[in-house]
Amino acid sequence: MCRPIFASLYDRIMAPLETADLSERRRILLSSVSSPVLEIGAGTGANLSHYGSGIKLVASEPEPAMLAQYRGKSGILPHVLLLFSRAEAIPFPAETFETVVSTLVLCSVCDPEVAMQEIHRVLRRDGRLIFIEHIRGEGRRGRWQDRIEFVWSKLSGGCHPNRQTLALIEKAGFHLEELKPFDPSRGSRRLVRWACQPVLPFVSGQARRV
Repeated sequence: MCRPIFASLYDRIMAPLETADLSERRRILLSSVSSPVLEIGAGTGANLSHYGSGIKLVASEPEPAMLAQYRGKSGILPHVLLLFSRAEAIPFPAETFETVVSTLVLCSVCDPEVAMQEIHRVLRRDGRLIFIEHIRGEGRRGRWQDRIEFVWSKLSGGCHPNRQTLALIEKAGFHLEELKPFDPSRGSRRLVRWACQPVLPFVSGQARRV
């Protein structure tokens, strides 16, 4: 799907999952983050309302259509800097941030290993990566995700359903903490549950820079 079209539909596509699970999960994860914060792949601004009012936030996003929607919501938080930037090339010195936030991002970055190296570089020692991501399933589900990866990524804005994101985070020099696997479609309508099957399971948690 053309990325501007995907961007224009994104909030509507995600609305059932936000209502059922994701919005509350974002609130819990982000309510006590430490400044300064870098959010990579900030998208249309789904996280904005969940940060504390005193947070100093840099929100980076590589898609102009997404960034335009984020800009329209950015008045929610007074101390936010919007940045047109890719996660693979973060334009800040080493050890700038206390927290990096990644929610439903690492599935779609072009080079996840480089992105994780950049996140590690700009975080201070013992800084935290806060994340909600979906990961490759095990067994039959994982093999199915491998088979549909090419087509799925074309239809969903570059999302790769079979990335082993937790392994990439550890490889980059992080210690995983507070992992919580979940299904955001649980309790939703049957059509929503069916549409989520290619990207299950999801996981939320933290990773400490070591």
